[in-house]
Amino acid sequence: MTGHVQHKGAVLRFCLWLIRAAARIAPQTIRSEWGAEWEAEVVHRWIRDGTDGRSARTQLQILTRSMGAFVHALWLRRYEWRLDMLKQDLRYALRGLIRQPMFTAVVVITIGLGIGANSAIFSVVKGVILEP
Repeated sequence: MTGHVQHKGAVLRFCLWLIRAAARIAPQTIRSEWGAEWEAEVVHRWIRDGTDGRSARTQLQILTRSMGAFVHALWLRRYEWRLDMLKQDLRYALRGLIRQPMFTAVVVITIGLGIGANSAIFSVVKGVILEP
């Protein structure tokens, strides 16, 4: 009977490990609070459903709920983007381009040639195939 109880504790430990792993994905500004909240919810469900006689279905529900932490962390990460971050990224990119003028020249020429070639090919395709 002791091995069976240890197995159930292993499920809880695995669920908490999943939440800690998902917390690494969550935005850093809310990571510790977010992780503590998810862990508290899973432990609460574990205790609420009782320690003895816990069904495999209940364990599966708790495991599924803790895997939902990954989805929630990714969702939060998606909405972490802010306008000030865009400004910071653009300033960083411009400083890098100013520091390496030859690389900047090669990039600008390559992009210009790509746009020019694309326009020329589209003009030919439009004149010959799309509007004969």
